[in-house]
Amino acid sequence: MISFSYSFTQAAKLLDTKPKKFIEYLVKHRYIYRDGNSKFQAYSQYISRDLFVIVEFLNHKTGFRGYQTRITEKGRVYFSNKIENDNSFKHEQ
Repeated sequence: MISFSYSFTQAAKLLDTKPKKFIEYLVKHRYIYRDGNSKFQAYSQYISRDLFVIVEFLNHKTGFRGYQTRITEKGRVYFSNKIENDNSFKHEQ
């Protein structure tokens, strides 16, 4: 059971990088993609590996209900290690 997750922006800040750059990295390396509604979705193999989780949310004021792809703690650690060892990521900063 996943107990806590991070938005892409939160995870990027914890990884000491800009959110846009982190998202571009995730797309480039095919961890996530944009669906038909321009929302970021994780590929299923990375959800099953517990790197991402899909969280349902509800806006109580408007009644809008939706879903958001978030990064798990396991995913944060995984991407921290990947980015730390990726020389191309370091040079792009």
